[in-house]
Amino acid sequence: MPDPLLTTLRLEKEIERVAQIAERFKASLARQGNFVFLEMKDANSREMLARLDCDGYPEKPINAEFLDPQTVDRVGASASNNHNHWPSQPGPLQKDGKLYLCLAGIKSYLAFHVDPGYVMTLSDLVKSLILWCRGQSHLLRKEALKGTPIRRIP
Repeated sequence: MPDPLLTTLRLEKEIERVAQIAERFKASLARQGNFVFLEMKDANSREMLARLDCDGYPEKPINAEFLDPQTVDRVGASASNNHNHWPSQPGPLQKDGKLYLCLAGIKSYLAFHVDPGYVMTLSDLVKSLILWCRGQSHLLRKEALKGTPIRRIP
């Protein structure tokens, strides 16, 4: 089990950088415990709300889900099953009645693929989600994201 103190220290260290990235892309960031919430607009100016569960980070991959932007209880809410609340270019994958992002280095990737052997940093994930929501996922090259692994899985 990952050390909760390590998770907290890593989040505190990285959250300032992540907030600067979000601000640069006109997105907003909030943190509640091990959850990070990213609010942004997509290419069609729709409100988007991503919940990033950083429990166990950096030892475990972050879980990224999209919520209804009108959600009040962001921590306890279930991920939205409405495709309009998720990035659309490319859209989420569906499995067992739930929607998932298929992005190497995050937890939901493992629902469809073999473990890639690394965990995506919070900074890279926030930048990736913003570009994805804006319909600019073509700018996300696997080689670029693999350049900043936190750890290698033996």
